[in-house]
Order: sequence, then structure tokens, then C-alpha cells
Amino acid sequence: MARDGYTERMRRALVCLLVLCLPALAGGGPETTVLVVNGASPFSRRVALHYAKAREIPFHNVIYLRSVPHTGVISWDEFLDSIWKPVNKAIQDRGLTPTLLAYSADFPYAVDYSTRAPEAVKVKQFGRQASLTGATYLAKLALSGRDFWLPNTNTYFGVATSGQNSRRMNAEERELWSTAQTATQKRKYADAAKAYEKLIETFGHASVVHYNYACALALDGKKTAALDALDAAVERGFNRAQHAAGDSDLRGIRSNPRFRKALNAMRAAGNRSRIPVLPARAFSAEKDPYLPCVMLGYTGLLGNSWPEIRNYLDAAANSDSTDPDGTVYLCKNKNVRSTTREPFFAATVAQLKKLKRKVEILDNTVTPSGKDDVFGAVVGSASHPWAKTKSTLMPGSIAESLTSFGAHFGTTSQSKLTEFLRHGAAGSSGTVMEPYALAHKFPLPLVHAYYAEGLSLAEAMYYSVQGPYQLLIVGDGLAQPCAPHLTFAVDTLESWAGNVTLTSKGDDVSFELFVDGRRVATGSPVRLDSTELDDGWHDVRVVAVRNHAVATRESIPQAVMVRNGPAVTFKRDRKFFVAEGPVQSLALYESGERLDAKDGSKIPAPTRAGWYQLVATRKDGKKTRDKPFFVEETEEMIQPPLDEVESAWAPGLVGAVVGKDGKETPVGVVELNEATRNRARLAQYSWAKGAKKITLRGTIEIPANGWFQLAVRFAGELSLQVGDGGPSVVQKSGASEQYLAGAFEKGRHDIEIELTPKGAPQLQVLLGGDVVTSHAKFHHRIGEIVRPFEIKGDLAKVDPKDGITLVWKRTEKRVSSIALVPKGHAATEWVVEYASTSRGKFKPMKELTTTVTGNPARGKNASKAPSSIEWRFKPVTVRRIRLRPKTASALASVSVGRK
Repeated sequence: MARDGYTERMRRALVCLLVLCLPALAGGGPETTVLVVNGASPFSRRVALHYAKAREIPFHNVIYLRSVPHTGVISWDEFLDSIWKPVNKAIQDRGLTPTLLAYSADFPYAVDYSTRAPEAVKVKQFGRQASLTGATYLAKLALSGRDFWLPNTNTYFGVATSGQNSRRMNAEERELWSTAQTATQKRKYADAAKAYEKLIETFGHASVVHYNYACALALDGKKTAALDALDAAVERGFNRAQHAAGDSDLRGIRSNPRFRKALNAMRAAGNRSRIPVLPARAFSAEKDPYLPCVMLGYTGLLGNSWPEIRNYLDAAANSDSTDPDGTVYLCKNKNVRSTTREPFFAATVAQLKKLKRKVEILDNTVTPSGKDDVFGAVVGSASHPWAKTKSTLMPGSIAESLTSFGAHFGTTSQSKLTEFLRHGAAGSSGTVMEPYALAHKFPLPLVHAYYAEGLSLAEAMYYSVQGPYQLLIVGDGLAQPCAPHLTFAVDTLESWAGNVTLTSKGDDVSFELFVDGRRVATGSPVRLDSTELDDGWHDVRVVAVRNHAVATRESIPQAVMVRNGPAVTFKRDRKFFVAEGPVQSLALYESGERLDAKDGSKIPAPTRAGWYQLVATRKDGKKTRDKPFFVEETEEMIQPPLDEVESAWAPGLVGAVVGKDGKETPVGVVELNEATRNRARLAQYSWAKGAKKITLRGTIEIPANGWFQLAVRFAGELSLQVGDGGPSVVQKSGASEQYLAGAFEKGRHDIEIELTPKGAPQLQVLLGGDVVTSHAKFHHRIGEIVRPFEIKGDLAKVDPKDGITLVWKRTEKRVSSIALVPKGHAATEWVVEYASTSRGKFKPMKELTTTVTGNPARGKNASKAPSSIEWRFKPVTVRRIRLRPKTASALASVSVGRK
């Protein structure tokens, strides 16, 4: 679907009567949204398809990526090569004009830009990681050579950098700002001061310029001049006393009485709300050199399950233009996570009250408690377990917290943004690494005022954050609960042939026409020659755009049939797709990407869930399109469970370890700790120290029929497979999260995990899917080889008097069961005894219960011996265990292990 051919024919087909050229796009809607899918992830496909249906995203606006890196932190080069470049190419090839890019699920959450800016990462406040959404928003800026990690990079920001004048910096002024920031970063403080002096000549009304000038002078040892600059900043409205008091750049002037006087003036100014708030305006693709971006859902170990993502996306979509009667709660406490944004509370209250919206400042509070109308929550706390608040987040709400690790999914420290989404927020945000208490890296509380004016969630978020490079924004970027509903009418669109005239009517709105994802005309009426289009189905959208700074958009999407050539009929079943008529070849498209083209009129049906379209090339060389259609999971994709006949199960996984000597030895039971979300600290086992390779096997229990996903994290190389020939995943290196997904029947499924550790081995696995994200339950068959003991005695012949003595290589604190696998001998009874020291007397086990599993062999020659025996008993501290058969038995082999 090359741009040169189809797009040019489209342009020839359309003759706009009212406008000769297309103006800049403003505002956001389905037609200007690009949805990016990780094509290798069933989870990503599932989330994307659901969102595309709910939001009516055009078929051609969905982009599938085939080689997305893992879901953790990726390098800058990986971001460019695997994500940005293919996405940007697809946008250009398809002629799309996005004002929002939405990543589905199973994408990396952070980008390490240290190779892009090695000097920047030396400054701890800059860090070394950008969020995926931040890197995407600023990618054009970064590729032009700009330092995207500096404050004030976001010129779409809705707060003026001045006290009295709301003008934004022009290009020359932005360049001076960047020069000063870079000089400071390189510790060339005199050069930074000169750049600020030059900037003050034209942008001297901005308090932040004078404040940064003071910092540069203080760092350069010019104390008197620095105090003069600080006074000038206060005169122009600088009121961030908390920030100034702790700013290390000003440490050279802190002891001066003038500094303390300036701080007192800042505190007084903060109480008078002098924040220069700009009027809300829609994002403009022409004026703003960015690409607003959100992630629909994060699905890793600390993420959300599919039902949770589906629920908050549905609630957000249903909240549009509902004008909810909720309250924005600003939580105020003495924590620096709260005091950093407290200076903006008064301005937020004033703006919301001006809009007649309810707002409340909660003193000495971490989160709203017992509130059933939370439409907005500004939280400043490291921990905020929402369920304990007994508060309700309304559909379409925004809730977020200023905390260090809100979107750092590589650590369990601090509450994550996913906690708000789990309980119904339409969107939230958090930083991907330590941001320090810098307000410009987080949304200002004013995000709720901009949202209340009718901006979309994505627009409001980016309008409220000055330096968004570390901020991960997750949720429905199109949510617009406060936007007014637009009333307009369009001619009925059913089928086109020959010349067509399209007329639209509405009050205080302008019109845009989109065909197959491309904006092709503006105004009304529009005339077109439909013979320039392919025959068959086309996605046609007439979009009404409100004539207002907040350019609310609504559309009427319709599938239009173009009928100019001979008829072609498409037939689809579960195995094959067929085109009947004068057909030369048939091709299958997944969104705008051609997957297959066959000579002839019959092709196999796709084997994975997706959104598809059939396109037939007729014998006259022209094309006919089928209507786009969805393919859901089919029964053939579902993995059947194990046959559990004649199996007895115990918790945990078992397997083997290859040590430094290269020898493989069976290992004991590994139970993943549910209290820490299925984390197994393998390093605590003596056999794991110095292990070259660890293999674990057993079963995973699927609680119900449906679609499920395993999220896995391990430091080193990892391969994991579920079922015989079922879904598998391989991790070459690193400690990132991997995912494995598929459709499963209820029951136990084989699982095998092979690990090559890097450092102290630790494995973490979480199960999610058609049920709420849950702890995975692992089992192994009783009788599988487990961790061996040292065995004293002759295994060829065992004297009933002496038996077999099992000696622990090190003292185990508590043991509650052992297992025996006798092979090649007749069944017999056993006496089990234990000793708590290396030389103490043996004592009989108390409260002993025995489980015997039958021999799975069949036929006349099958042994009558049990395939395994397990003894369970009250936990005891042991050093030795003795097993004595009541009758003599010849043992071909025996394997005994700790459970």
C-alpha cells in the first residue's frame, strides 16, 4: 500500500470546494490516533483490538511491530531501530497525520539514553533513562540534536515562564536557554551566566530565567550578583521556596541574610497564587514539534491484568462528554513528595472554581479517604494502596503521585501508577527512575484544570508537564469526560459510484474528511471522483472540529462501498478465504501491512487474533477490497491440559543443576513465594551457588478456560516453555521482563524453565489473563527426582536391620517430608527413623503419613513396585534419616530427596 500510488490517486479523486490546502490538525480523536501493537504478543494484540473497537480507530491506523524488545529497559539504539523508525516509516507510508500515538501492551517502559548523551548522565538530576512515552513525545526533538532531557523542552507546556507576560520563548530564546543549560551541565558556569544575560534582554519578564541566572552566578562564585539575580526572580513571581532552600546550586549564598529574606518573600508569594496559567488549547501537529504518546496498559510483574485494563479503558471511553460531577482532591502533607507541588495548589483551586468544578485541599493527608466522587487525585507519597482508602475513582478520572519509582517496574519499592488504574482511573503517570523532587518532571496539579476545560487526557497531561522525558503516561489518552458534545449532520454514506458530492452541516464547527486513515479534505461540500478509488469497502470519516482553542473533535465513521467495476465476492470460513469473480490474485492485509499474496483466489485463514482485510487484484489490473474483519482466538489455539490420571502432586518445581564441575545433579523443590508475588530467591539454595545452568520443571495450574499470560523476570539467560510444543519464550541476557501468552484449558500444564544465572539467581513469575492478575501455582509429580542426600549403605542389597541412611550435607532447619523412588524391586513396607545430630540415636517419625503412587508401566512384565513413595510428617530438625525395609529387597536404583 505505497503512499506514492494510492495517496496520489486519492488526492486526484478529491476536489475540496471551500479550501485549497489543509490547515494544521488540532485536537485529538480516533482518526488522528495511531495504535501501535507488539505483533509477537497475544496480550498486546488483545488489548489493541479491544481498544480499536471501543474507540473506532481506523483500520489503517493500527501498526504492528514484529521485533519489539523485552518489556523492561531498552537502549536508545533499540528504541530507534525496533520502535521509532518502523513506526515513523509506517506513518509516512500510509499518509497518516497523528496527534496521538498509543502503544498497546507488552512494550518496554523505559529507554536508556546514556549512549545518546554520555555527558548528561553524569548529572544525577538528569538520570540515564527516559520513559517510552517521553522518548516518543520528544523523539523528533532528540533526532534534531536538541537536549531533550533539559527543563523547558516542552513548549506545549501550559504555564508561562513569566510573572506578568504569558508569551512563550521564540526559537532564538529557546536556543539560548538550551545553551545555558548545557553549559551548566558541563560546569562552564561563566558561559551559562552569559547565555542567561543575553536571554534576559528579551525574556527578562520570566522569573525562572532570573532564578537560573542566580544559580549559574552562585556556582561561578559571584555571590553578590547571584543574590541580585535571586531578588529579581522573586520580584517577577518566583515562589518555589522549598526548591530554592534545598537547591545545591545556591549553597554558596545560603548563609547570607539576603538569601533568607528571599526565601521568606517566596513563601509569601506562594500563598498569593501568582502562577501564570495559560488558557487551555488543543495540541497542534504543526505548532508543536512533538508526538503525544501514551501506553494503554503495562502488563508486567507489577502491572495490570487484562480484565483491569479492559475495565478502565471501557470506563474511560464511556465517560466522554458526560460532564461528571466529581471532585478533585489535592492531598497536602509535609512529605517532600507533596511540598514540591504544593505551590501550585492555590492556582489549581482558582482555575477549577472558575470553571465551576469541585476541588478540595486535604490537609495532612496522603490519599483521599472515604470519598465516593474522586474525579482527580494529586498524591504525594511513596506508598498509596488505594483499596485501603475506601474511596472510589470515577470513570474518566486522573490519579497520580509524585514519587520516585511510580513507573520503575524493575523494583517493588513504592506504589506504582498501576495501582490507580487497577481501581478505575482512566489515566495515571509516574517516573521510570529517580527524578529527584523536581516539579517540572511531573504533571502540575493544573492537569485537572486543563482536563476540566475539555482537553483530552493526553493533551492535559502534556500541557501540564514541563520536562516529560522521564514520565510514563498510561491509560486512555483519548478520554474527554469534560468536552462538550458536538451536534452536526452528514449526508448518508452507503455506496459511491462515479462523481460524488458530500455535504456536512453544523453550528460553530469546521469539517475534515478522512478516507482509509488519510485526511484528504477540509470544509463542505466536498466533491470526489470515486473511480480513482479501489472498488470495495473504504473507511470514511467526516470529522467535526469545534471552532475553539480546545478543538474538540467528533466523527461519524461509516464503511462505504465503492462500485465502479465488475463485482467480486469474498467468502470466509475458519480455514480458507476465497474471492469469486474475475480475480487474478488475493492478498491479506493486517491493518495497512500486506501479509500474503497468492496467485489465484484462495488463501489460508490467519492463525492469530487480529484485524484483517482481503484485497483482490482483478484481471483488469484494478483492486477490490473486502470489509475489514476481526479474527478472535479459535479452539485450535487453545492448549489442552495434562491427563492427571495416576498422578499425585506436591507444591513447587523440581529439576537439575549443572555446577562449576560441569556435572548435572538433581535439585530439591523450589517453591515460588506468593508473599513476594511469586519470587524464588534461588541464591538461598546451596546448590545454586556458582551454578552454570538450572533446569526447573513441573506444572502450572490454569484456574479456568481462557487466555493467560506469564510475566517472567530473571537475571541472565532464560528459556521457558508451557506444554508440549506450546508457547515459549527465550531471553538472551539481562534482567528484563519477558512474557509468554496463549489460550489454555483449565487444569495443569507442563512447564519447563532453563536458567543460566548472571549474579545471584532470582526468578519471578506472575500469571495473568482472563482472571485478575494472580499468583501462579506450580506443582510437580510426587516421585520426580528431587534434591539428593548422601546415602550410606549398599544399594545393591539392603539389610532390613541396617536399611539406608540419608545424611544431609548441611543441617536443614525444618524438614516435613521426604520422597523415595524405588525401581526394579517388589513392593515392601518401610520403617522411617530420624536423628537430629550426626551421631545421635535414631527415633521413629511421629505423625507419619505415607502416599504411594502406582507404577505407570503396563503389560504382563510391569513391575508391581510403586513408582514413588512420599512420607509426610510433623516438621523436625534433622541430620540423618534411616529407611529400613521390613523385608530384604534388591534395589536396582534408588533416589531420595528433600521436599
